[in-house]
Amino acid sequence: MFDRKMLRNLIVAISWTALSIAARAQFTGIYTFNPNYDGCCAYYGDVLAQDTNGNLAGTMPVGAWATPYGSWFNYAPGTPAPIIHELQSSSQAEDPYSGFTLGIDGNLYGAGTHIGGSSYGALFQISAGVMTTLYKFTGRSGGSFPYAPPVQAPDGNLYGVTYDYAGTGYVYQYGMAAGALGWIHALPAGSRAPLILANDGNLYGTIPYGGFTINGVAPSNNNCGAVFQVTLNGAVTGIYNINASSSNNGGFGDGCHPWGPVMQAADGNLYATTNSSGAYAGGTLFRVALNGTGLTVIHNFQHDDGTVPSGGLVQDANGYLYGLASQDGWIRNLPLPGGGFAFTAAGTLFKTDTTGANFSRLYTFYKSNPTQQGSGVSPFATPILHTNGAIYGLTEHGGTGPSGNSFGTYDNGGELFSYNAGSPRFVSVVSQRRARIGNRISIIGQGFLNATAVTFGGLATASGGNLRVVSDNFMSVVVPLGAKTGLVTVHEGSVSYSTPYSFTIY
Repeated sequence: MFDRKMLRNLIVAISWTALSIAARAQFTGIYTFNPNYDGCCAYYGDVLAQDTNGNLAGTMPVGAWATPYGSWFNYAPGTPAPIIHELQSSSQAEDPYSGFTLGIDGNLYGAGTHIGGSSYGALFQISAGVMTTLYKFTGRSGGSFPYAPPVQAPDGNLYGVTYDYAGTGYVYQYGMAAGALGWIHALPAGSRAPLILANDGNLYGTIPYGGFTINGVAPSNNNCGAVFQVTLNGAVTGIYNINASSSNNGGFGDGCHPWGPVMQAADGNLYATTNSSGAYAGGTLFRVALNGTGLTVIHNFQHDDGTVPSGGLVQDANGYLYGLASQDGWIRNLPLPGGGFAFTAAGTLFKTDTTGANFSRLYTFYKSNPTQQGSGVSPFATPILHTNGAIYGLTEHGGTGPSGNSFGTYDNGGELFSYNAGSPRFVSVVSQRRARIGNRISIIGQGFLNATAVTFGGLATASGGNLRVVSDNFMSVVVPLGAKTGLVTVHEGSVSYSTPYSFTIY
């Protein structure tokens, strides 16, 4: 008969056995954040960014015990743990739910929902490890609570969204040269999803509630959210209102509440998830054209797949899409004496092609019920596909590591994890998907210290003085005369790496 100590030891042993199996299956729990020291609780908009040195950077919105204002971190792949930077209320943004985006200029950009003396939030930049506040929001028609990081467009300005309340939000342009907002326009609802810059030169985003008047027709979509377009000049247009009661999806509708961002795949279409409704009420994965036509649900989430996907998607060089569901999943479980089970499924990592026909659950996150230790709980945020081919992500709670301190049996601040799905290495143009001949663009990847040339569409070659290699992982290049739309390829002696998408020359 089990006593409590024997039961706990058994569960811990089983947990670590499960983790060993998971490691062989390509999952690695890298680091468990401790709420008392590191900060915790990565949420919807918490985007990881790959910086100019090939490291990952992210934020923790809930602060450490001594300085409860949040933190940011950077992590060098292959090292044991991230470096944590605690935020100070008097001079730095607080409660950074945003994570980061990498700018074309090589700096990281993020946002905090508060800042010392202001309850409306701020934009900030990290350059050479130093955080600088760029702008403080003013509330009301000036916007409040930027939960998502801004993105930098080729004009050098930052573009982003606010989530003032469920029914109130704004999209804005921050002018880097002027140090002020260039424009700010109301949205039908707040947004926590970062914008993306597509190959037509426009920005695209989502709102989880409400809808737009499209072609003179008012929204009647059960408050399920929408996909919208923004030009760099500030013209805002709804392209599709998500409708849980539409005739799509065999009559089960589009899904409802797209909390995560859209992603433009190699086929030119936008892909995103909703976190509820659909055929099994667990959310959907959908595809829609840039003009809002042809919305198609390619997968309906149900319990074993994982449910409630709340982040965005990434696509690898083989064309597969990857994402996270924040609840449910399937694990091999163990009945406990007296009833119940040893583990609780707590979200999944999934993979699919762009048709949805080859959907698979790659990994189920879990926690041990007696000890609460496990691989992580509630992976809400969008994962990142590093140019080394590995997927990295964050969970809101849980984690693999015992704390070894007096605050509890484990850290429970969320897990930084990686997953090796066998994706090839690649390079990516930072932020943008198009440029003119003569424009300078930025590229992230690896092996750039050995780079000899960059080709566009396999034709024109940029080399010599047109290449500025900043580090082994970051360079800029002038688009050469004769460049054609197609893959951007960095040549490094006997090897070369290409973008997983076509880059548009216009």
